Amino acid sequence: MDRELRQARQDREGVSTSARLRYKVAAARRGIQTERTERSGDELRPAEKTRTIRKIAAVRRRGATSSEEVKSDGRRRMGRQEAEWIEKQTQYKTRAATLEKECSAAWRSFFAGAGGSSSSGFVTTAEVNKLQEELETLRTEDMHKILHQLRALSSKANDVQVKVEEIANGDQFLSELQERIDAMEVGLAKFKLTQRQQFEGYVLEEKMLEKELAFFLEKLNDWESETPPRLGRGSASSTSLGPKAIHLNSDAQNTACPRGQGCDNSSNQGEERTGRPSSTDEVGMVRRVRRLNDAILRSGGLKGGWDSREHATFTTLLVKCGLTDDVLLRQLFPEENQSGSNQVNNQNDELDGSDYETRVSRFLRKCMRKVVTQTESSVRSHLDWYLRHLELVEEKKRVIQEWKARKEEERQQITQCGFDADRESLGLDDFNDQPERNRDSSSRKQSKRSNIKSREKTERLLEQWKLDKKQKEEEEEQKRRELQKKRDAKEAKTSKEHLVERSRIAIEYAKAKRLRLQQIEERKQKQIALPPRPQSRDFDESGNSSPKQAMMFNATEASKARDLSKDEKQYRM
Repeated sequence: MDRELRQARQDREGVSTSARLRYKVAAARRGIQTERTERSGDELRPAEKTRTIRKIAAVRRRGATSSEEVKSDGRRRMGRQEAEWIEKQTQYKTRAATLEKECSAAWRSFFAGAGGSSSSGFVTTAEVNKLQEELETLRTEDMHKILHQLRALSSKANDVQVKVEEIANGDQFLSELQERIDAMEVGLAKFKLTQRQQFEGYVLEEKMLEKELAFFLEKLNDWESETPPRLGRGSASSTSLGPKAIHLNSDAQNTACPRGQGCDNSSNQGEERTGRPSSTDEVGMVRRVRRLNDAILRSGGLKGGWDSREHATFTTLLVKCGLTDDVLLRQLFPEENQSGSNQVNNQNDELDGSDYETRVSRFLRKCMRKVVTQTESSVRSHLDWYLRHLELVEEKKRVIQEWKARKEEERQQITQCGFDADRESLGLDDFNDQPERNRDSSSRKQSKRSNIKSREKTERLLEQWKLDKKQKEEEEEQKRRELQKKRDAKEAKTSKEHLVERSRIAIEYAKAKRLRLQQIEERKQKQIALPPRPQSRDFDESGNSSPKQAMMFNATEASKARDLSKDEKQYRM
C-alpha cells in the first residue's frame, strides 16, 4: 500500500519513468559504484540544443540622425540632395552631348554644301577639326585638374577625421587637430576661388559671343534687306564675256550699216533692250544664291540636326509612304499646279489633298515606330523643317535655272549678231587668227610636255616612296624576327626548367604510388598469414545464432549479496 502511494505521489510530481527506474537501481546498489555511475547525472543527460537568436538590423529611414548611419554592408547611403544634384549633372551632360552632336552635324552639312571655298579668311575642315581636338584636350585637362584638387581635399578631410578619432581615444592633443582643420579650410577656400574665377571667365566669354552673334545676325538681316545695285546696259555681258564679246558687238555694228541694213545706234539699243532679260543681273543672282545657301544652313543644314541614320530612315519612310519630293512640292506650290487646269483636275486635286493628309498621318505613325530616339513633336518639327528645306532648295534651283537660261540667251544673241552679220569678213578674221591658233597649238604642246614631265616626276617620287616603304618594312621585319628569337630563347629556358620540375614531381608521385602499392600488398600477405577467426558459442553450423536470454533477470553481485530471488526482484520492479 505504501509502495502504491509513493508511486502515485511520484506520478503527481511529474517524474518520468526513466528517472524512477534510475532511482530504484541506485537504491538497489546501496552505494556500489560501477562504470555507469562514475559519471554525474548531468553528463548522462543529452546536451540541450541552444536556440540561436539572430538579431535583425533596423532599417534606417530618410531623415535619420548621424548615429544611425552605420550600415551592415559598409556602403554609404545617398542623400536626397546628392541624388538630385547627380540627376541634374546627368541631364546637363546629356544636353551638352546633344549640342555638340548638332554642332558637328551643322559643320559637316556646311562643308558639304559650301565648304569647298578656298578664299582668304575662310575656315577649312582641317582647321575646324583641329580646334575641336584642342577643345577636347583642354576639357580633359581641366577635368583631371579638378579631380586632383578634389582628391587632395578628400585626403585632408580624412586626416581631420582620423585626428578626431585619435583625440577621442585620448592619444593626441587639440593643437594638431586645429592645424589640420585650418589646412582643410584653406584648401577649400582656394578651390572655391579658382572655380569662381573660372566660371566668371566662362560667363564673360559667353556674353562676348552673344554680342558677336547678335551683331552678325544684324548684318545678315541688313544684307537680306538691301537691294542689289543694277548695272548699266551691256555691263553683265561685258564682264562675263570679256573684251571679245565687246569686239564682236562693235564689229557687228560697223559691218551692218554699210551693207544697207538700215541699223543705227537707237535701233541697236532697242534690240538690246528687247533681247536681254529684265529680271535680275548676274551679281544679284549670285548674291541671291548665297543668301539661299545661308538660309539652308541656318535652318538646320542638310539633315535638320538629326544624325545620318535617323535622317536616312526619315527620307526612306517618306518615299515608302508615297511622299516624294515632287508630291511635297506640289502641295507647297498648289498655284503652279492649278494654273491652266479644268474642273475635273480640280476635283482630282481635292481628292489628292485628302490622300495627302492620309499619307502624312501614316508616315508619322511609321516614323515614330522606327525612330525610337525622337518624340512625336520632334518628328513633326522635322517634317516641317524638311518642307521648308525643300522650298529653299527648289528656290535655289529655280534661280540657277534662270541664270543658265539668261547665259544661253546671251550666247545665242552674241552668236547671231556677230557671226551672221560679219560672214564676209570671216576669212580675214581666220587669217588674223592664224597666229593665235599657232600660239594655241604651241601652248598646248608646251602644256603637254609639262604634263608629261610632271607625270614622270610623280612616277619617280612614287617609285622612291615604294622603295622607302619596302626598306622600312624589311627593317621592321628584321626587328620583329630578332624580338621573336629573344622571346623564343627566354621561353626555351623557362620550358626546360618547367620540364625538369614536372619530371621531378612525376618521379616523386611514382615513388609514392609504388610505396603505397607495396604497403597494400604487405597488408594482404599478413591477413593471409593470420590464423582463422574464432567463432562464438551460440553460432551453430546452420549459420543462425540462438536467441540469448534476457539479461535483466540474471543475478548480479548486489542481488546475490541480498539473497533476493527473481520473483522478489520482479515484484520490486
